[in-house]
Amino acid sequence: MPKYNHVDLWKQPISVSNFKRRILPLYILKCGWILLKNINSPYFSLYTSLFLHFIYKAIPFEQLYSNFDVKAVLSKDLYSPSHIAETVVCHAHGGKYYMIQLSDMSIDRDRHFPAFLGCDGYFVWGEKHIIGNEGG
Repeated sequence: MPKYNHVDLWKQPISVSNFKRRILPLYILKCGWILLKNINSPYFSLYTSLFLHFIYKAIPFEQLYSNFDVKAVLSKDLYSPSHIAETVVCHAHGGKYYMIQLSDMSIDRDRHFPAFLGCDGYFVWGEKHIIGNEGG
């Protein structure tokens, strides 16, 4: 299997089987039905916003899994909730999702920004970074 340093996820095709098995039933039909059921909810705009953000981040990972045999993803995007959608897709395909910390976040100003929800593991700078993120 070839190795790739960089892949433009948005340019990858989605296989017909993956579209039938995952995209159509989960993202279009099921989520569309849930949104339609909640159209009169005062939170409808919130649900719609969350859905659109999720699908915008999840579809490229569906494209990734349609074209490659991915076992693990290493991400560095600490500030965006995109890794939640990416983790959900990775787990659905049997993959793992890891987060890597590329800078020292031990200063007070930065310690509360990152969110590591749903990741299978984290690679951090070391003890100072861990103490900083634990509130020490």
